[in-house]
Amino acid sequence: KPLAATMKLGAAMSRTVVAPVELIGTHSAGAPMGTLTLLVDGKPSGTTKLVTAQPVDAPSIVERVRSGIGRLV
Repeated sequence: KPLAATMKLGAAMSRTVVAPVELIGTHSAGAPMGTLTLLVDGKPSGTTKLVTAQPVDAPSIVERVRSGIGRLV
């Protein structure tokens, strides 16, 4: 769902995202993965869920090995 806020001209707007760095496992489209909070002048103005736009398959063995090697270097 869209997130909207009314703010005064010159107000500071920022966002806070709380979500995993990496998805683990299989997830269907629309699965909740985190939240996005809109801040106006440092105060929360609204929050919405972050969801997968399409299905996410679990990583293959090759992708898992590649990810593991990437963490070592």
